[in-house]
Amino acid sequence: GNAGLQYTSRHLTPHERADACTRGVRFFDHWYLTPQFDDDGDEIFNPLFYEGPWLPDSPLHSLFPHSLILHKFSAGVGPRGFAKTYGIGKEVLPLILTQPGHRVTYATSTNDLTEVFGGRCKHQIEFNPRINDDFGPLWGGALKPNRGSGAWGMSHFDLTNRSGLFCTSAESRQRGMRPMTYYLDDPEYDSKQTTSMEVIRANAEILI
Repeated sequence: GNAGLQYTSRHLTPHERADACTRGVRFFDHWYLTPQFDDDGDEIFNPLFYEGPWLPDSPLHSLFPHSLILHKFSAGVGPRGFAKTYGIGKEVLPLILTQPGHRVTYATSTNDLTEVFGGRCKHQIEFNPRINDDFGPLWGGALKPNRGSGAWGMSHFDLTNRSGLFCTSAESRQRGMRPMTYYLDDPEYDSKQTTSMEVIRANAEILI
């Protein structure tokens, strides 16, 4: 877990913290989330974070955690199939595991998709042995709170370090939330229709 903690040092400059965060997210993805195989090609570890065959990330994914540290507001744009949502997931998990009391809100187009994202992250907290072995001792043992001491749902869950993830529809009421980090992911997506470029540009201009 130390590689994921380096960026939290207050002795680093902002650019050093951004570089450390990028390295930490890359290491976290490789060690905790990526399927691994022995020399014979047999699977020895698979936390089931990724669906389907695993593919290497685009180098551009490293720009997202770097921007997360350097800028209060940032917008990441990529083509369909760029795995933007997975990129957010592998940022969210280190954030809530390494920083006590860090609240993250994730908003996307529909409530169903919020539960898919929240469930993917929650599964890692509950069942990933490497995450529990390395980060559990940092916060006194178990990462999952005891019954009644914190939320533990698909779209909203807390950890024993008082960090947590809250997932909501982009069309839901947003006022009243006070997260440290807020992600807005594909708010205009609708599987029933094709979104015109005019609408996409208009939404992007409003957001930026």
